[in-house]
Amino acid sequence: MVLRAVQLPGIHHADGTATININQTDFNDEWVSLGSYYFTTSGGHVYLGDATGTPGQRIAFDAVRWSAPGTGIEEQKTKPKLSYHLLSSIAKNAIVIIVTGNRQHLDFKIYDIAGQCVSSGRRYPDKNRIEISVAELPTGMYFIRLDYGGSLYSEKFIIAR
Repeated sequence: MVLRAVQLPGIHHADGTATININQTDFNDEWVSLGSYYFTTSGGHVYLGDATGTPGQRIAFDAVRWSAPGTGIEEQKTKPKLSYHLLSSIAKNAIVIIVTGNRQHLDFKIYDIAGQCVSSGRRYPDKNRIEISVAELPTGMYFIRLDYGGSLYSEKFIIAR
């Protein structure tokens, strides 16, 4: 009998592993961003695989596109765009936002379900990661509004303890 290690699909980066499931029927002949991650020179990899467990299905991916961060010197003619995603839409004590290419500050406001602002602040990314404490907020549904250079973004998240 031969035993093999099972490699789970995911992005194995300097800060851990991110698993991203994509329904390929929603995307045809286009690039799909899996986010931005920090890799060191000593390790990290991306493993694309079948996480469905459904026999007889075909997997349609065939490439991974890498891009290096720029020099940071560029003329801004339009509002900057923020490429980001919440690490999880369910939080216990903090929400983690993974940002792509952002080295500027990010202003945020957190609203409860009644529309009341319950928290706000400014954060700077650390290795493309911004962590915002929600430990003082009670369990429930919230919305976070991100302001990046005048461009506004909103996400829903849940605090569950």
